[in-house]
Amino acid sequence: MSSRRVRLHPDFEADVRAQIDWLVTHRQARWLDNLDQGLQGVVELLSAFPGAGAVVGRREGRQLRRLLFRKGPYLVWYVVDGNDVWLLRLFHARQRRPAPNPARWFRR
Repeated sequence: MSSRRVRLHPDFEADVRAQIDWLVTHRQARWLDNLDQGLQGVVELLSAFPGAGAVVGRREGRQLRRLLFRKGPYLVWYVVDGNDVWLLRLFHARQRRPAPNPARWFRR
C-alpha cells in the first residue's frame, strides 16, 4: 500500500493556532495533548486511507471531505489532490462552520 503525503493548507494552520489559543486562554491546556494526538492520528489515517472521510463537496473531479477525530471533539476538512492529501480546515465539533467554498481550495 502506498502512502499519500499529507500537507497543511494555510487556513488549516490558522485554525490549529486558533484552537491552541482558545485552549490556553480558557485554561484547557490539558486538552492540547488530545489535539496533538488527534492530529497525528488523522495524518496517519489519511496517508493510508485518503477516502476515509465523508464527502461534503465536489468540484473539477475532486472531493472535499470531512473526518471526525477518533478521540476528541474535532473534525477536519480535506481534499485529495493527486498523491497529496491537503488538510484544509480544523473545527471543534460544536463550532459553527461556514459552508464549504470549494473555489478556495480547488485551484489549478
